[in-house]
Amino acid sequence: MAGYGPRGSDEAVANIRSSVVPGVPAVLLANHGVLVFHRTPDLAILVGGIIEEAAQAGINAAGIGGPVVIPSSCGAAALQRAMVFEDKGTMHA
Repeated sequence: MAGYGPRGSDEAVANIRSSVVPGVPAVLLANHGVLVFHRTPDLAILVGGIIEEAAQAGINAAGIGGPVVIPSSCGAAALQRAMVFEDKGTMHA
């Protein structure tokens, strides 16, 4: 997460730069929102959608006792399965 700085200020830009991690396509901006970036606009939009979905899941989980951390192997398996679905695209009968 990037610390707060007024929008467009040198402080905000410095906070964002110091928070960017190679391979991580987004930064949460304190008191602002999310900054998403990727190799293409389509990938940035995809990442933004994933972040929004994860945020909504976190809000929903908080209402029923909080999120439960799953083993990293389960997360990796879920990601792999999602990639298989993405490769196949939408199917119509």
